[in-house]
Amino acid sequence: MLQLEISYLLNLIKPLPKGWIGEANNRETVFIYSDPDDPTVSRTRRKQYYTDSKNGAYYKPKINKYIMAVQEYKKLMCKWKQTYAGKPKIIDFPINPQIITGIPSSFFNKAVPNQNPHPIKYPIDYKGQILRSKNELLAIQTIESMGFEWKTEVAIRTENDAFFPDAIFNVPYIQKAIALEIDGMMDDQSYFDKAQNRKDRYIEAGFQELKDIIIFRPKNRYDFDAASLKRLIEVTIDINASEIISRMNSVFPCTV
Repeated sequence: MLQLEISYLLNLIKPLPKGWIGEANNRETVFIYSDPDDPTVSRTRRKQYYTDSKNGAYYKPKINKYIMAVQEYKKLMCKWKQTYAGKPKIIDFPINPQIITGIPSSFFNKAVPNQNPHPIKYPIDYKGQILRSKNELLAIQTIESMGFEWKTEVAIRTENDAFFPDAIFNVPYIQKAIALEIDGMMDDQSYFDKAQNRKDRYIEAGFQELKDIIIFRPKNRYDFDAASLKRLIEVTIDINASEIISRMNSVFPCTV
């Protein structure tokens, strides 16, 4: 997972203009010392624009994106050095789509939220999407805290079935989205039976638990452990990352 995260960030940084945001003449200014689209820019021939100008408005979000990506890259590299010897092998993005299994990021990008036709007794409106329970809200907030985009109850149709997972979230560095179901009333026998049947349907349709879908089951509807969900998400991503790298080594074996 760490290897893919670092590789993804480096590939994200590569095409971005590089610089910082500061002040000139008491006005917010974007300073650029490298721009892949403008070879005349360099450290000795910097360009600068007030952020309220047309050029400044164009460059400001790109430089902010560059700054945030570099900060995250430094954090990940620090984590790498604390864990491993040597440097990580950098993987080119986008990854060959034939290597990716499950729900691709392209599906997530096009998916429309709130497609489940089943009525909601007590709807919770959160950032323009509708949730069915407080546990779903806590799960979404956990996903957000990890930096992932999410959508609720998108329609996933297979050859013989249709699913509307509580949430689906996109993990860009594995080029894949992961579905999430929250079974928060497992102390209720009828709910337990329905949840188990739904899990069996996912498996029959080809979804793999802790790879394509996470089925999170709190002890009861009132007990939500965000740390446990976060750990399940990390494990699921790591399983996917390991498989991607293994498949890459198989399809594109290293040569000496």
